[in-house]
Amino acid sequence: MNKSVIRNVVTGILIAGLASACTWVPLETHGATVEVASRNQDLSSCQKLGETTVSVKHKIWFYERNQSKVNTELENLARNEAAEQNADTVQAIAPASNGKQAFRIYDCLV
Repeated sequence: MNKSVIRNVVTGILIAGLASACTWVPLETHGATVEVASRNQDLSSCQKLGETTVSVKHKIWFYERNQSKVNTELENLARNEAAEQNADTVQAIAPASNGKQAFRIYDCLV
């Protein structure tokens, strides 16, 4: 086997391994103040401020990233976005799919 092919395969495996261990989207300080409501939680007493759709890389080449890490990153992005809109709660509209998820943004301290 050609040395460059072996090097490329090994490099790909190392990158996939490292990528699976990383969380790429940090929860910012302001985002940490935003709660995540369950999808079936009643938020009728809250004021809906809008919606946001967030996305992250869920696949690197042929490698599918850990779904739990992808979900955490999507929630982090939604919480960070909600904080920028002076909201205190996010609620997923539907489950994540292909690294994308939509969230409703609420102010529940009105």
